[in-house]
Amino acid sequence: MKPNILIFNNKRFLHLVKREWNHHKSTMLIVFTSITGGFLIPLLLQFFGSSNIENPFNTQTLISSLTIMSVIFASLSFAETIKTSGRQNYLSIPASHLEKLSSKWIMTALIIPLAYILFFILFGTIVPVIIQFFTTQEIRSEGFSISTILQFLPAIYLAQSVFILGSVWKPKYSLIKTSFAVLLTLFAIGIFAFLVFRISFNEYFEGMVISDHNLHIDVTIDELLKTKFSRYTAGFILFLTFMTSALFKLREKEL
Repeated sequence: MKPNILIFNNKRFLHLVKREWNHHKSTMLIVFTSITGGFLIPLLLQFFGSSNIENPFNTQTLISSLTIMSVIFASLSFAETIKTSGRQNYLSIPASHLEKLSSKWIMTALIIPLAYILFFILFGTIVPVIIQFFTTQEIRSEGFSISTILQFLPAIYLAQSVFILGSVWKPKYSLIKTSFAVLLTLFAIGIFAFLVFRISFNEYFEGMVISDHNLHIDVTIDELLKTKFSRYTAGFILFLTFMTSALFKLREKEL
C-alpha cells in the first residue's frame, strides 16, 4: 500500500484545484488589473509631453512583470498555514501531500501565469487601439513574441519551485526569507568555487591574488550548458529536487 505522501486521486486533486481557484480568483483579478493599470499610466502620460508615443505593453514588460508576480504568488502558496487555525484546516483536508502540493503548483505555475499572459496581451492590444480613436498621435507598439514568452516559462517554473519550498518551510515572510536564503546560498557557492579554483591553480596565485595573468580557462558555464537539452535537463533536475524537498517538508507539518 502506498504511503499517504504518494497517493494520488484525480477526483480529490480536481477538488483541491477548484478550492485553489476559488481562493485566488478575486486576488488574481485585483493583481492583474493593478499591474496592467500601472503600465497604462506611463502610456497616458506620454500624450502630455512626447510626440513619440511608445506602447509599454510588450514582450519585455510582460516577462518581467510575470516573473515578479509568479515568484510572489509562489512564496504565498502556503500562507494559509501561517496561523494555527488555517494550518489545522488545510492539513485536515482529506487528501495526500502529493495532491496538495500538486494543486498548489498547478495554480501558481500554470493557471495564474497563463491567465496573466492572456490578460496582459489582450489588455495591451485592445487599450492602445481604443486610445487611438481619441488622438491623432501614433502609438508605436513592439507587439508580443509568444515563442520568447514560452521560452522563459521553464526558468520561471524553476524559480517558483524554490519559493514554493520556502513557502512550505517558512510560510511567514516567506518571500524575504527565501530571497535571503538564495542570496546566501549563491554567495556560499561563489566562495566555494573560488576556493576550489584557488587550490587547483595554486601556482598562478600569490596569496589570494592571481600573479600570472597568462592563465586562461577554456571551459565556461555557457559551454557546459551549451545545448538546449543540457540546460533543460539541469533545470529539470533542480526543479525536481526543490519540489521533492517541498513535498517532504509538507509531510513534516503537524496539525
